[in-house]
Amino acid sequence: MATLEARGLDGSTLLGFLASVGSLRLVSEKNSRARLRFDPADDHAIFEVEEFSTDEIMSAIIRGHQAKARDQELSMLGDAPKPRDLPIAALHEIARAARDHDAFAATAAGLICDDGVREFATETTLCAANGAGWQNMFTTMRDLRRLATEQHVRRSLTDSWQFQDEVFTELRKKSKNDPQGWSMGDRKPTLRWDEGSERLYALRLHKPTDDPEPFRTEFAAYALAMAALPCFPVVPTARGGATVFTTRDSSTRTSFWWALWTPPASLTTIKAMHASGEPRTDPASARRRGVYRLLRAQRMILDNGKLVFSPAEGVW
Repeated sequence: MATLEARGLDGSTLLGFLASVGSLRLVSEKNSRARLRFDPADDHAIFEVEEFSTDEIMSAIIRGHQAKARDQELSMLGDAPKPRDLPIAALHEIARAARDHDAFAATAAGLICDDGVREFATETTLCAANGAGWQNMFTTMRDLRRLATEQHVRRSLTDSWQFQDEVFTELRKKSKNDPQGWSMGDRKPTLRWDEGSERLYALRLHKPTDDPEPFRTEFAAYALAMAALPCFPVVPTARGGATVFTTRDSSTRTSFWWALWTPPASLTTIKAMHASGEPRTDPASARRRGVYRLLRAQRMILDNGKLVFSPAEGVW
């Protein structure tokens, strides 16, 4: 059995945890016996796969990221920029495809649901790019599919994240030879899962639109994290849709919770653990199963109306 010490994936952050689970999902497409655990010393992810070498684990993650299946999954969303722009008829069509065991349609379960009341799709708790600040979840996901290269993926898995990736100027403008082609324009390639992706408006030296410093992030971290969304489906609640292992308190604050564990766990085990909520509702039982830490991040609205996630908070 080979292991891959993914020292770039820090499970104690929301983005790092999602990227870890997303990477496991990509490996599991090639080998269903893939397992994930975390190192209690510094919370980095460790992948274990039978009949694979360390290089093959890395290759499986890269090939999974590059696979046409990722584009087919996004194609289920049509041209909608964000969850609330998806027509209810399109949502019902996705639901029918999912009942027919269409793997691409099933991916949408981590992004949207129909709560039976509204005439639009209900978004995931993890959607912080919901139109504020011109950031749209689905548009950003399509951008990141184009921006994250094999080199980016390798670096994000093995090296500490420096958040130095920026969109080159030529990608921000449409080509004269292909005026209908893709360009980033003024969009920022972030889904706001990184606690440092947005600074409080009042603490900025410049207005965001006038800031001379280019926006920098970690392309592959987000690209890998996107692959984790189907593992945390959206379910209807009395207050609208919510991702599994989400809580809302009396003041309407919403938090996403996640656990870290030491025994190697399959993707199925991880999904079941978070769907059950056991680490939050029965910590003693979760500890016996090998969970050593429980964290949460709060979904917040900034003073400029943007949604972001707070830094991760240790619960136990």
